[in-house]
Amino acid sequence: MSPGYRVLMYASIEKRVQRIIDEYTKGPDNNIEMLKLSTALLKKSLGNKTVEELNQKIDERKFEEVIPYLLKKYYDPLYKYPDSPNDEYDLSVDCDDLNEATGIIANWVTSLPEYGIPAKIGGDDGGS
Repeated sequence: MSPGYRVLMYASIEKRVQRIIDEYTKGPDNNIEMLKLSTALLKKSLGNKTVEELNQKIDERKFEEVIPYLLKKYYDPLYKYPDSPNDEYDLSVDCDDLNEATGIIANWVTSLPEYGIPAKIGGDDGGS
């Protein structure tokens, strides 16, 4: 991956929360039991009391309180989630509007000098 390009795709906390709620609460009974089991796995990091409070809010379907907390207090620090453009990347794309972001990425890819050149598959052809 070192010779490749680095693309940062970021979105606002509000958009991320809504996407997570839309995706993770689709199941039967809003996936309450699975969400609580997943949150319970964070006891070591967040503490028993916090997990109990979060699970109570999940039971009450207060996802708009639980998800931002988990993002801000656990996931974003863990994965060092950047929420704005970053010069360490070849391209930074705001993904609040996915259609617009897709267009930006497609335009960028097609502007690369190697665009259209077939990639080598399988590594070196060293005689085997």
